Formats: sequence, structure tokens, C-alpha cells
Amino acid sequence: MSETDPAAPVRVGFGEADLWGTWPDARPLVDEIRVGVVVCIGPDERPAAMAVTDLGLLLPRVALEMRAAVARAIGATSERVGIFSTQNHGTPYVRRPLFDLDEVFSRFARAARQAVERAVPAQMAYIEQIVGDDLVLRR
Repeated sequence: MSETDPAAPVRVGFGEADLWGTWPDARPLVDEIRVGVVVCIGPDERPAAMAVTDLGLLLPRVALEMRAAVARAIGATSERVGIFSTQNHGTPYVRRPLFDLDEVFSRFARAARQAVERAVPAQMAYIEQIVGDDLVLRR
């Protein structure tokens, strides 16, 4: 099967890691501070990942380092990794020396490896919404 064959096998996995303890703060927060990673492995066996976290401001330099850590963990290039962050107002913005960034990167990588280990065959569909008088979804 070719890479563009819609019937080609795709595997998807999910991983997560707790980020508590990566910065010195004992304040209780309502939210769990975690990273979740979804990995998609196509027929070419080249993984791609999206990491989603609930941290404060991520400086571009830090986000690039996070992408590199996840990429190394799954055997991909950084271009195949996306880092997405909501802005949690209970956490400080991510920078040294406030955060133990080596530990943050390690936990991102752990979640990514877990996602690869948990990857299972999946079916994917493309759905398009057509705007008009009626709601139409085309698959």
C-alpha cells in the first residue's frame, strides 16, 4: 500500500505525564498540570506527535527544546512534533532557573515514548463541514 492509500495501516497511541514538581511551588491549583501526547505512525513508520500541556507562557526557545526532546524520544525530526499549551494562570511562565527544564523535557519524552508503546491500529476519516442553510457533514 502506498502512503496515500486510505486503507494503509495507521497506528495511534496516547501517553501522559504529570508535571508537578518541576518548579518550586507548593500552592494548590485546581487543574492537574500534565502533558498529554498523541503519536500517529503511518505506513512509512515515521512517527509524528502532538504534545498538549497546561502550562504558562512557553518561550519559543523552550518550545523548540521540547520539540527536540519529544522527537528524540520517538525517533522523529522536530518538524514532525507540535507543542501546544493552554495558558494556565496558576503556573509561572516556563523558563530557567524557575523550572527544572531538564525534568520537564524528560517528562515530555516519557509521555511520548508511552504513546509509541501504546500505539494501536486506527482508522481515520476526513470530515468536511459544508456551510449552508442546512448542516451538512461529508465524509
